[in-house]
Amino acid sequence: MPGLSPLPYDRWIVRDDAFNDQMALKDKLAKDHLPDIYAISSGIADMREELLDLVLEQLKSDPDYVFDGQCVTRPDGVTIDTHELPPLVAVGRLIQEDIAILRPVGGEYVLGAGFIAFPASWTLKEKIGRPLHAIHDPVTGYTPDMARRIHRILTQIQHGAALQRANFLKYNDPTLYQPRTEGKERPFSASRKWWLRVETQSIFKLPRSGGIIFAIHTWQTPAAELSPTMRAKLAQ
Repeated sequence: MPGLSPLPYDRWIVRDDAFNDQMALKDKLAKDHLPDIYAISSGIADMREELLDLVLEQLKSDPDYVFDGQCVTRPDGVTIDTHELPPLVAVGRLIQEDIAILRPVGGEYVLGAGFIAFPASWTLKEKIGRPLHAIHDPVTGYTPDMARRIHRILTQIQHGAALQRANFLKYNDPTLYQPRTEGKERPFSASRKWWLRVETQSIFKLPRSGGIIFAIHTWQTPAAELSPTMRAKLAQ
């Protein structure tokens, strides 16, 4: 997988200056579009519970999260009842990261569940329940050799270790919620105002269930705020 680097296991949750706005959008999407941003398949109940336990444990080290029994108040003042919501929805509404859970099935890794509020031109409905190679069919450069290398990496990753990579896309529309079905082109014109959208993907394995977590943090910057050198590199 291109651009992989080691990541401390307790550093995958990131809170930046877009926290309040991104969480408010997540709350709205969860209210108005939950079937579009949340999906599960069979065989991942233990993984969802384990991930929620892990997130809650890590958030306890952040003094801006307030715990009161099963309720957690986020830094923006919104309280989430972690027992009232499905575990993965609770996770998605506590942290900025979107979450995908992969589970091993017949020698492949399958997308077993996801809470994806900020899809970058894909839809969870199309991908849920599919193996990685099928999920990435539309991705240029995702060759059979790369698929084998990624499977080997996911198989060998150890508990207590995490990996991270990043990708970027250019958008004329800064809306974070950008679902698109396979085959639908993402419009872009460099002659119009545009934004650089970067995803950092943190990858690690749950210790008990063995589920693989993809945590996706989305950053966005207007092109006008990039340096001339950055814009020149992106134009290549």
